[in-house]
Amino acid sequence: RGNTIPLNATVNDRATNLTSNELSLSWAFKDTTLPASKQFLQETYTVSNMTSLGPATINLTANKQYYDPDTDTVNLTIRGLAELQPVQAPTEVERGNSFTLACDVTDTTQDTGIEDYPVQLSVTQDNTTVTNTTVNTTTNGTAATTVTTDTSLDVGTYDSTCEITDQPDQYYVATTNTTQDQVTLTDELSINNNYTETTLHRDETDPQVPIQNYTTQTTIEYEATNLADLPVTNTTVKIRATNSTEEAAPNTTLAACTTNNTGK
Repeated sequence: RGNTIPLNATVNDRATNLTSNELSLSWAFKDTTLPASKQFLQETYTVSNMTSLGPATINLTANKQYYDPDTDTVNLTIRGLAELQPVQAPTEVERGNSFTLACDVTDTTQDTGIEDYPVQLSVTQDNTTVTNTTVNTTTNGTAATTVTTDTSLDVGTYDSTCEITDQPDQYYVATTNTTQDQVTLTDELSINNNYTETTLHRDETDPQVPIQNYTTQTTIEYEATNLADLPVTNTTVKIRATNSTEEAAPNTTLAACTTNNTGK
């Protein structure tokens, strides 16, 4: 649809080729006669954007005085162009929650959605597949699926992908095969404090000394887990001091540590 096609023909009387001026010619596209101005052996025809898809014919009928008329027919197929629009999905999701992954497929010449077009929807990270399914578009051209993230999945960035291919049975050619975006899986930390002391003292001889320079040394153990009570490894935990109103004072980072493979 939307393309201009050449119309070329040769007519002879078994002896010589005849010219357009010697003939009365009538071109027809899909049983619709072309305007009278299209009366030459070499013509062009622009297929309308509104032409229905599928099989079509082009006919040429030639007449000449004292001759029997003759008609020749060429079969062709009218195809549309399917364009895959950008991925529709959130950029950040907390692990364990669900979200919707969707894409639209549109007819580029009509700027409308294409119904019943198969779209492959997937969310992956390296060798991990969260979902991979094929969904047909609705009447407005949208394909969508609900993606459920398991709490055992790694946090981080995943690829959200939509893919389409040519659909010969629907007479569509895909102009854009793949669109992709990224979604980040996040989680919340739960800190379990195994330290029972309630007071740490800084150097009483010099109250101006920053609070991290305290005279008493002690061991504080923290365990980091996510909401699924699974250990969170390789995570930095900072220990800060606050005043009686729980407001952090300047230079009050007492210590910082990184959790090991057990989350401690």
